[in-house]
Amino acid sequence: MLTRLKNYLTYVDAKLKHDAPLQILYHSLNVLSIRVQPFYIMQEGLFTDTNPFELPHLQTYTVDWFEHADMHRIADLPDRNTPVKEMLARLDQGDLCLAVEDGNQIVAFTWCNLTWCDFSGYRFRLADDEAYLYDAHTAAAYRGMGVAPFIRYRLYEELARVGRLRLYSFTERFNRAAIRFKQKLNSRIVDSGLYIQLFGRWSVSRNSRHFKHTIRQ
Repeated sequence: MLTRLKNYLTYVDAKLKHDAPLQILYHSLNVLSIRVQPFYIMQEGLFTDTNPFELPHLQTYTVDWFEHADMHRIADLPDRNTPVKEMLARLDQGDLCLAVEDGNQIVAFTWCNLTWCDFSGYRFRLADDEAYLYDAHTAAAYRGMGVAPFIRYRLYEELARVGRLRLYSFTERFNRAAIRFKQKLNSRIVDSGLYIQLFGRWSVSRNSRHFKHTIRQ
């Protein structure tokens, strides 16, 4: 219990240091069970034959798919706040988690869903050549080393091997760092929307529907 509390406080501290003021406001409302989330849906994917991002700061590293036994290690990271039970459920439903490790240390990881684009308020079933990317995270000690774009592009490559070339993700409109990150990966905005949830019970979502009903066809 104390470990979970410590991890949550570290998570909040990281939010205060790195997030834009509007993001902090939205996070504060979320603590009060009021979720207001304006978002972009981004399309990502391969844009070169080889991974243009390298890890010169890491002498040795490994990249592999994480399994059930690794979820406790993710949960123990000081700035993570996702319960082990939730991550195990992701794996059980077929989601995948690709990770970079430096020896026994988790450097970064990113998740993908091959069945559903499962973002709150914007849910649709994926085609055989699509995937939904979510929950990308880099450990605090390895930030600023170019790890995030490296593992993201590596995920593109792994998914391309099984025919998944059209990749989607969501970005909060006021998360400038995330938008710059996606731009570095040649991602493009294909739709936008707003999701509001009150007290975990009532929710409403607004989006153009142009992407789901026109662009994807």
